[in-house]
Amino acid sequence: MAHVGRSLKRREDERFLQGRGAYVADIRRPFTLHMALVRSPFPHFHHLAFDYYDFGTLRSLFDNVAQHGRWLAWGPVRHGIAQNICGYVRITEEPLLVECYVDMEQLEPDHEPRQWPDDRFSSNTWGPLPPRSYFRFDEEAVRYERDSLEMLGEKLPPLEVHT
Repeated sequence: MAHVGRSLKRREDERFLQGRGAYVADIRRPFTLHMALVRSPFPHFHHLAFDYYDFGTLRSLFDNVAQHGRWLAWGPVRHGIAQNICGYVRITEEPLLVECYVDMEQLEPDHEPRQWPDDRFSSNTWGPLPPRSYFRFDEEAVRYERDSLEMLGEKLPPLEVHT
């Protein structure tokens, strides 16, 4: 695991820059699971996702989450890029979120890639970007989220980085 947290030379760049690469989202096989890896200045796992049957199932799930003292870190939202409806449940025992979603866009084999603008509508066509706490897993961020402090206008203090 010597590569965790270190910069690696990317071998695929040329292919993607020339439009010849295939992305995980371009592959559709029955019963296929997907995982996306994103570069980060520090190693961590942000979220995993589960596909639910329909919005009624998702609504019942979110009701159950709230009844058991948990909350949505962000959502419900409608992602512009994938067109899915989702919410992100904070898991306080582990540093991660669980995305629960329905209606993910299914791509046909002859799908033509689209260009998406780098704006808030790509992340959420229904409203705001996620709160700052969504990107953090420290106790202060969890407290701000649990107590809705960002929604009440309090700014989440910057994360102290010890070098």
